[in-house]
Order: sequence, then structure tokens, then C-alpha cells
Amino acid sequence: MKIKPEDIKILESLRDTFIAKNNKSLNELYMLALPIMQEDRMKIKDIGVYTRWTLARYAGIHSARVNNGNSLISELYTYLNDEHINTALKKVWGI
Repeated sequence: MKIKPEDIKILESLRDTFIAKNNKSLNELYMLALPIMQEDRMKIKDIGVYTRWTLARYAGIHSARVNNGNSLISELYTYLNDEHINTALKKVWGI
């Protein structure tokens, strides 16, 4: 995996904080991340990718700041592409 260990720790911290705030199991959070309407679910090519990125967004991947003041997602994109970030999210969220 190409993500820096310190960045994976930030992602894990965001996940843990999100779980604690919502007081729900991971399975319950997975269900919240899915579109409610069946026809919307049918439009999604890869439900795992969709769920990982949705949970990461809910957990604050776009609003979290790193030491230099940049958003976490901006910092990740300086050295990773979508596939690398998706692999890291798969490890963090377990889906």
C-alpha cells in the first residue's frame, strides 16, 4: 500500500470518531451509506467502492486537516491516485 502510515492513522481515527459519534455498528453504518431507493442502487457499478467513499466522506475525509493546514484529501492526492486511496479505505473500513 502506498499511503503513508501517518495518513492511514488519520483515516482510522476519523473512522473511530465517526463510529463513536453515531453509536452504531459498522454494519449499521454500511446500511446508512447505501442509497435508500432500489433504482438508485442499481445505478452503482461497485457498491463496495461507493460505500467506502461515502463513509469516508461522512467521517470527514474532506474536512479533516493535516499539520500543514491542508485538507486530508488534498494531501492524499499529492502522492496518491483514486485507486491508492480506495485501497487504503478498503483497509480502514473493511469493505
